[in-house]
Amino acid sequence: MIVLNEAIIVYILNKIEFRGGNFIKSSDQYEHYDAENFDNIVEIKVRYQDYDKHIIERFKYDRNIEHSLNTGRKFYYAVNYNEYLYVWDINYLDSINY
Repeated sequence: MIVLNEAIIVYILNKIEFRGGNFIKSSDQYEHYDAENFDNIVEIKVRYQDYDKHIIERFKYDRNIEHSLNTGRKFYYAVNYNEYLYVWDINYLDSINY
C-alpha cells in the first residue's frame, strides 16, 4: 500500500502539471485550503477509513468556494483513498447545484 500525505499529493499534482502545476503547499496551518498556484486552490484529504470519500467538510466548502469566487481562482478538492487520487472541480459542481 502506498502511503501518501499532503506534501506528496502536491508533488504529484505538480508532476502531472494538474491545472498548470506549480502548486505550493500552504505554510499557514489555519488556511482553509492546502495548496495553491496562481489560478487554483486545492483542499487535500488523505482517507484511511472506508466511509464516503466524497464528503467535504461544509465549513471548508463554504470558505473555499467564497475565496474562489472572490479571487477568481478555481477550487478543487483532492482525496487520496485506497491508492487512488480523486479530484473534483468544486466550482463546476457548485455551478450545477450538485
